Amino acid sequence: MAPKKGGKAPPRVQYFNAIRDQKLDTLRWCLRHGGVTTRTEDEDGHTGLQIAAAAGLSEALDTILDSILKVGTKDEVEEADDEGRTPLMMAAHNGKLACVKLLVVKGRAPLGTKCEKGKTAAEYAAARKHDKVAAFLRDPKGHAESSDESEEEGEAERQTARVFKASQKLASAVNEQEEVHRKKVQAAEALQAALAEAPEPVWGEVKAVLSETRRELSLRGKEPLPGVSTVDPALWNCVCLQELRLEMAAGGPPPPPPPA
Repeated sequence: MAPKKGGKAPPRVQYFNAIRDQKLDTLRWCLRHGGVTTRTEDEDGHTGLQIAAAAGLSEALDTILDSILKVGTKDEVEEADDEGRTPLMMAAHNGKLACVKLLVVKGRAPLGTKCEKGKTAAEYAAARKHDKVAAFLRDPKGHAESSDESEEEGEAERQTARVFKASQKLASAVNEQEEVHRKKVQAAEALQAALAEAPEPVWGEVKAVLSETRRELSLRGKEPLPGVSTVDPALWNCVCLQELRLEMAAGGPPPPPPPA
């Protein structure tokens, strides 16, 4: 992706900014189309590879290594600063294990190279007590194998954790469904108990509602019943009704309200 035009810095400046910010698209554009090479130096005389290695910018370092392997030369991986320190030494000195691995495994950086002070990358790491870096540089192959085993064990543990978490979620969902079902059963049993204690229906329509649990009931021209209640007392036990239309016979008293 080409940088946007209009007031932007020249490709060389964009290149080093892209390394520090790890903007990989801009970094690739500068190397392919911006007239910048992997040997280009900043104001302090450092190459992009040296800057990325020293700062632990592994993504930028990986991108620069890709360019070197395609169009560069092998000696660029070992290009040293004024003190003879290679990118591998810089990464080791600062304890940047990911960059050290990239330079050794992908960049094939030699392990025995010494700076002007006679120190190797492993000695730089040991001097700063970067034990993991020093151990890798002393035995890259063995360390890589043990790292692979650790990664496999770690992945197995993560997979087990994911399965356990999924099983917990499933168990929780099953428990919720069982609780909902239990409440529905309790509500149905309570309804049946209430209906069992209800008075016997007088009107056939009310009896049909109670036996079939209908949702609607329309009664018209019903004659009032003798006694205290002018309507069928069982009508008020039709708790399943959602809509009730009741019209008494002409001249009859209005139905009483349902009991509290």
